[in-house]
Amino acid sequence: MESNQFGLFATSTAQIHDAPAVGGAVQGVPSIEKITFHLLRMEDGEILDKKVFSNDFVNLTHNMGVFLYDDLLAIVSLRYQTIHILQIRDSGNLVNVRAIGEFCREDDELFLNSNAQGMSLSDRNKQQQVPENRLENHMHQGQLNTENSFLSGIKQRLLSFIFQGIWNEETDDSLRIQRLRNKFYFHFQDYVDLIIWKVQFLDRHHLLIKFGSVDGGVSRNADHHPAFVAIYNMDTTEIVSFYQNSADELYMLFEKFCDHFHVTSRNSMYMNFVSSHSNNIHALEQLRSIKDKASNSSQFVKKMLASLPFSCQSQSPSPYFDQSLFRFDDKWDWGWGNHLDVIIHLETGCCAYCLRYYETLMLWFLDSWKEIQTEFLLVELVGTFLISATDRHRQSTDHPIKFILRNSPYTLKFKIKPGPEAGSMDGRAKKISSFLFHPILPFALSIQQTLFLQPSVVNIHFRR
Repeated sequence: MESNQFGLFATSTAQIHDAPAVGGAVQGVPSIEKITFHLLRMEDGEILDKKVFSNDFVNLTHNMGVFLYDDLLAIVSLRYQTIHILQIRDSGNLVNVRAIGEFCREDDELFLNSNAQGMSLSDRNKQQQVPENRLENHMHQGQLNTENSFLSGIKQRLLSFIFQGIWNEETDDSLRIQRLRNKFYFHFQDYVDLIIWKVQFLDRHHLLIKFGSVDGGVSRNADHHPAFVAIYNMDTTEIVSFYQNSADELYMLFEKFCDHFHVTSRNSMYMNFVSSHSNNIHALEQLRSIKDKASNSSQFVKKMLASLPFSCQSQSPSPYFDQSLFRFDDKWDWGWGNHLDVIIHLETGCCAYCLRYYETLMLWFLDSWKEIQTEFLLVELVGTFLISATDRHRQSTDHPIKFILRNSPYTLKFKIKPGPEAGSMDGRAKKISSFLFHPILPFALSIQQTLFLQPSVVNIHFRR
């Protein structure tokens, strides 16, 4: 919590990958017997409140399934397709505010049950005329069958928005019907099969929701799965906008207004100074340089938008990441994952290393931008620096990362070297690193891991 008064922690039991889909659960999504969110008072470590999810699935890796904004907490139940909105009170209580999914308004369930009961009452007079062998067909008529009767409330809002958008594109009735047939009804089942992957707050009233297939929702690398993002107004329960994750319009919004996607707490002023390509000319030049080198524009856009919605607390506000102050090594970390085993034909001079990591084929390119020709597919890679303010695992090298002054005299100020001081004994072992910088103090942690179950190396870095 930004007030430093509370801390939110999560624990869970092991996943059950072949759990049956019962009670409205999504087929193919794993189940976790117990997921518990603990609200602790940081002063003495006392647990003040807890929220328990049973036989559910919340993706806790890198805060994928949760998002904290001020005193509001969003938790995504991937298995039951529900967004739980909770409020953290000053008293130390977790209070349920609303649940978005099967129902959108607080009284939706009451309204539907009331109508179902009303229909049952109106049909009672007819039951005397129904033969006894058909009475069992009416015995549950007064109860709402939530599993089979309706699409979920959020799915109905989404379908309505898509339909109305296509309807308004044409004024001629014949063209309108043709467009609806080609763009809506032809893809209707695809829209119905979409599930919620991830959610973030844009402010206290709007959510950015990512939709995609079931396979992408449980995959470790969902970049190659089709996905969509929608902006949802919690007060009006309306979908405000809807984009595919390769839409140029969405990318332009992302490029110009990136800071609006990185929502910051009103109590955390230092988070407003994180460098991005919408507030820093050097970051913008880097982004456009990568874009200019990409021969496949649509793949570049899709790769950049794959990070939306952003994970909570995924950026470091450390001044060492201020790109107006420092620049880093011009070495690149090329990465792309694919679940296929392919034979790679490389152009002469391109240095590549292939490795298996969690069933994903990762390609690391250290020399230059290359396009990989394979017998099965054409892959376009997008590069990122070996270190940045974004919290993610990156390729690690035995060379220290240099922090160089952006302005005159452009001198080297300091270096950070993850891993053992003397370097790795096995130069062939592929390593990944992550960094944790203190938001205001000259202090950082680096964690280096190898991909062959060797012990991790944790280094403490500080400036004297």
